[in-house]
Amino acid sequence: MRVRIRSSLVLAGALVSAGCDQDLGDYSVEGVEFVSELPFREHDWPPARYIVIDLTSHFDLAAVGDPVHAIHIFADYCPLEDDHGLIAFGPLDPAGDRLPSAHSAARHPNGSYRYQVALVPAHPMPEVDYAPGSWPPEYNILRDAKDVCLRIVGMDHHNIYARSSVIRVPFERIARASTSEGN
Repeated sequence: MRVRIRSSLVLAGALVSAGCDQDLGDYSVEGVEFVSELPFREHDWPPARYIVIDLTSHFDLAAVGDPVHAIHIFADYCPLEDDHGLIAFGPLDPAGDRLPSAHSAARHPNGSYRYQVALVPAHPMPEVDYAPGSWPPEYNILRDAKDVCLRIVGMDHHNIYARSSVIRVPFERIARASTSEGN
């Protein structure tokens, strides 16, 4: 089965500095694993290999209010220079809902909130037809062997109003998850 995916992404990177006045907090990487399905409920991406990163924070992303209408994740190799250098999904609450959702994310035993982010480990993906000029350029996280940097942003349709600190995912954690996959 071949799936056709069009890249209809608005490049928000140029808007990072526009009106960004709310801090979305700091995040810790709690876990990294490879999975065969994206962890969120509504998506049209095919079964494939994805990297799921578990994050914790003392910040409740479900509590973000106006003017933020959507929470997104930016991803690239470190340092985070191209907000859309890697294909990423999320953040999601542990139930698989995109944020902000109608309810707060699950609380970790230490009192922090839990979130998930998913990455496409290599682009282009097999079994996917991409539109001409598709974003982003070719990459392979396991081959390139670099740390991945993430940033959570809150935005309306055109402007970024909130952002987190940069979240570093060491390549060693990704490599270790890849070698323990299926065990």
